[in-house]
Amino acid sequence: MQIVLTGAGGCLGHALVSALDSSGHVVFGAQRKLNQFPELTSLTHYREFPYDQKSPEADVFIHTAAVTPMTGKAFDENVHLTQKALKMAIESKANHFIHISTCNIDESDPYSNSKILAERLVESFCEQNQLPYTIFRCGLIYGPYDRGVIFKFIRLLNYPVFLKVGSGLAKKHLIASSTFANLILNSLQNQKTYNQIFEVGDARPISFNELFAKILESKKNKPLILTVPTPLVSFCIAMLRFAEKFKVPLPIKAKSLEGFLTSNHWNTQPIQDTLGIKLPDPFETELKKELDWAKSQLLVSLN
Repeated sequence: MQIVLTGAGGCLGHALVSALDSSGHVVFGAQRKLNQFPELTSLTHYREFPYDQKSPEADVFIHTAAVTPMTGKAFDENVHLTQKALKMAIESKANHFIHISTCNIDESDPYSNSKILAERLVESFCEQNQLPYTIFRCGLIYGPYDRGVIFKFIRLLNYPVFLKVGSGLAKKHLIASSTFANLILNSLQNQKTYNQIFEVGDARPISFNELFAKILESKKNKPLILTVPTPLVSFCIAMLRFAEKFKVPLPIKAKSLEGFLTSNHWNTQPIQDTLGIKLPDPFETELKKELDWAKSQLLVSLN
């Protein structure tokens, strides 16, 4: 198959290009700047084309590109990116549109709002143009080339002192980039996935304590960890919410702190039943790949 892909340079994008290339699919990556990722352009079946030029013809269009900062820019950019991707899909004559969304729905957050609206755009546009679509909702993605939350934890744990918020018992449903790429690979032109929305994640949620422990295992010089008790965190959340009502500029949002105290678990059974597969538990092996990649970056030293 021929695939057009946005967001090839991201964590999921890298894993997806690798999986598609290994399976013999030709991938056309839409890039704003060409030749940024030599590890991709060296692959046998990967091609790049300028984002603002006409899309090559393809069988499937996969839209993974997104702006993640929780600002108004994220809202405008993500909506615009999705509108552009949908137009490119028609231009490419694709017969299947795959869209990556989020499970973290919060109407007070511009990023979440942008993803909600993007989903609605995909549904209405694809129905009007009789283009089958599949929407995947995910939580945090981790693996090589991750620049998100997990990578930031790795970087913070490199400092002499680390401030742990709450008990660390809250669990988050993560998904390894390789697992996600395999799900998408099995969904290509799979009519069972057409016009469906699926939640995806690894086989089990991971607690903050387990995440921190695995990161610390890789370090020779471990930081001093100071714990902020849960009651104090709850009090800070209440104060932040009060300040937010009066639109006081704050260095952190109440929702961000609250995330350290709350668990989530996505319903991954429908995608497993649809594809006839069982999701793996790749946390240790895939986190090690991210740690090895992070170690190679100038911004992070794990020694």
